[in-house]
Amino acid sequence: MTNNKNRKPTIFQLVKMNPDPATQGRYYPISYRLPSVDEIFDEETGTNRKIKYVIGEQSIFEDEQTSKNPVIGDIVFNNGQLIVPFQKPVLRKFLEASNYNQSNENRIPSMRRVFETLDFEKEAKEDLESLETEFQAIEMAMNVDPQEMVALCRVLGINTDRSMYEIKHDFMRFVKHNPFDFIESLSDPRIERKQVIMEALDNKIIVQNNVKRTVDWGGKNGQTISITPIGIDPIDNFIDFTFEKDGEEVYKRVVAMLDGKLKPKKDTSKKAVAK
Repeated sequence: MTNNKNRKPTIFQLVKMNPDPATQGRYYPISYRLPSVDEIFDEETGTNRKIKYVIGEQSIFEDEQTSKNPVIGDIVFNNGQLIVPFQKPVLRKFLEASNYNQSNENRIPSMRRVFETLDFEKEAKEDLESLETEFQAIEMAMNVDPQEMVALCRVLGINTDRSMYEIKHDFMRFVKHNPFDFIESLSDPRIERKQVIMEALDNKIIVQNNVKRTVDWGGKNGQTISITPIGIDPIDNFIDFTFEKDGEEVYKRVVAMLDGKLKPKKDTSKKAVAK
């Protein structure tokens, strides 16, 4: 017995719509004829092969076709669509393999995108997965305590110099529109480390020198910890540094100073002592 899913027609649709349908009264041309011959990359053989839509043939590949007088079939889109019934598997295979099909992952990129394969089941599945992720992210965000939320907002670039209602409003909007990024941020060691670094900046344990592009120890004569190359954000560069062997020691000291276990590192040079 044939699977009902395999008996469904395959729908192909032109990708270019009329930007002003009122001008001609329609979104797509009444008819569009697609070339019935193409040269594609065959993933199975790893070579380029010529394909043809030939009436009566069982294969789309020219080197497998046996007709002495091949009759090239017409491929016509009517009102922007071509509905191929399951009884025409060769036409379906040709369209799926065509370079003009933007849904074809193996298409030659330089070729013009003319149409796409409509896969309603795939779209529904992807939409459902996105909704599930969004709900999951919102639920996780609702359980974040206020202090952690403010810390996350600072890392995510959300203004925290406002009331908690305003902060939470923008925080939840970010989560709703960026659920994947939010969920990943909760388990990203760089995000957690950035929260600590920004708190250390607030407490002047470390300072950012925008002129010299350095991150230094706090204090009047604080020593330079890291120097940032041009084109890279100094804080991001400093976070990367803290994952290195020497940087790990610096990071541990920063954390200890935030916990009140250590005082800011003093400059022991003669100049500092004299003052």
